[in-house]
Amino acid sequence: MAHFAIIVDDHPQRVDRFLASVRKLFGSLAGTTIGEHRDGACGCVWAIGPRAPVSFHNAGSGFALLIGYGVDDDGRRATAADLAANWLGVTRSPRLYDGYHVAMAWSPAQGLAAGVDPMGLFPLQWAEMGSGPLAPLVVATTPAAFRCHERFAARIDRRGLAGILLVHGPLLDRPLMAATQRVPKGRLVRWTPSGGTCLQESYRLTGTPPPPGESTADRLDRVEEAFVSAIRRHRPHDGDATILLSGGLDSRLVLGTLAREGIPGSR
Repeated sequence: MAHFAIIVDDHPQRVDRFLASVRKLFGSLAGTTIGEHRDGACGCVWAIGPRAPVSFHNAGSGFALLIGYGVDDDGRRATAADLAANWLGVTRSPRLYDGYHVAMAWSPAQGLAAGVDPMGLFPLQWAEMGSGPLAPLVVATTPAAFRCHERFAARIDRRGLAGILLVHGPLLDRPLMAATQRVPKGRLVRWTPSGGTCLQESYRLTGTPPPPGESTADRLDRVEEAFVSAIRRHRPHDGDATILLSGGLDSRLVLGTLAREGIPGSR
């Protein structure tokens, strides 16, 4: 279990009240550890379970938080400091990190960047409390956190709720709470002192045609190679792999591949 809530607001007392309210909200989650950091107009509160991986970087002027894990193009596990350097770089496009994570980076000069894993599996929503570049911004992993800001008018998005009831998750990125937006795949929420809030593209999915003349057997070998490579890339580097077996094909396939690769695991 893991959650965080971020605020960017130039009203210090409003930031104080928001952070206090989120601390109370997250404090009701049994078995979690609460963390908090504030730097100028930005504050963040997070709650993590006992086994949730977390990386925090305090730069003195600015900070970054990575909950979960990120993997770069070379297969190296990223840290919150790596993320801050890449997401807030003024001359480079944001780097895509593989894995399963939610993360943020803040600098008073360069603003805020917040995002999730490439497939958007970790839910993240954002909302502005007003209009214009100075409008307060809240970014959170749970709709309940938006109610902690005194300017937010809580109202259920009925179509969003219907989608969740139908498919057990957001349908077409429609949020549960009206006036919020779900961060779509391949985007970061960016806030800068001069421009306010926008969505910044970090990647775009494109189709890759198969090699000319590839046989069905060759295609199956290529898919298997990609699958095994992904297992190796995402396995925990600091301990055994743990598999939650549902009895379905997916979990049994992962467990069998781990065993064949000689990767220790528990289940």
